[in-house]
Amino acid sequence: MNLLKNCFLLLALFLLIANYGCRKDLPPIESYYEYIDIHDYAVDSLGFERYDTIPGGIYLRITKEGAGPVPKTNDKLYTYYRGTLLTGKEFGSRKMYVAASDGSDSIQTPMSFTLGTSSMIAGWDSAFYRLNRGSEAIVVIPSNMAYGAQNQSGIPPNSPLRYDVELLWLKGDPGTEDEVLKMVNAMWAEECKE
Repeated sequence: MNLLKNCFLLLALFLLIANYGCRKDLPPIESYYEYIDIHDYAVDSLGFERYDTIPGGIYLRITKEGAGPVPKTNDKLYTYYRGTLLTGKEFGSRKMYVAASDGSDSIQTPMSFTLGTSSMIAGWDSAFYRLNRGSEAIVVIPSNMAYGAQNQSGIPPNSPLRYDVELLWLKGDPGTEDEVLKMVNAMWAEECKE
């Protein structure tokens, strides 16, 4: 079994290197060991399979199917997310409900971004091109598709990242922050009816 795993990893590395050799638009592979770590984390810890990888060495697992079309370049997207290192240390999040100091919950405005405009890390864009409204997913992104050698707040250089994401809205801008919160409340109420 160990021999089979090693053969698979060597084949995966060969295909990854061959893919990167043909793709001049992607950053270079930083470390063979990073890809082994990502593979082990995604397959052993999260139960991902081979078919869950997308170009760039990104692992994507859709945990809840959404409905409607997938977004296109320049679509404005609204999302909730939680970002962690592979160690589990959280470096950022935007959640639907946030516990207040008085014990109550408040709704947090989703994060918005425009897809495919380099406003986000490359791995984030690659994953969201494959999700539709209402989808929830786990995305594991290698460092070269994230922040690379940059030292980002709470993220050490050359760190692969895990995101748990939910795509709330796409195609157009619902307007002000209050209108976005109304949209989220309506979606939440509809979900609770089911």
